[in-house]
Amino acid sequence: MECIDDALSRIVRNPKLYPIVYRTLRRVVVRRFPFAVFYEVTADEIQVMAVFHSRRDPEMWKSRVG
Repeated sequence: MECIDDALSRIVRNPKLYPIVYRTLRRVVVRRFPFAVFYEVTADEIQVMAVFHSRRDPEMWKSRVG
């Protein structure tokens, strides 16, 4: 959980640092664990769409963004 908190803190500090991987979604890889955080940056907020285990079907998280 600390590694996920660290990833979220990195997003807050510099939300546009991480690459866009699908439409407007960005991804940050969590250190030491096989997880990634998918998020979207708008004018006034950061919305986390998924915290996703990287060994799962990579297309599955796309169902969350419609």
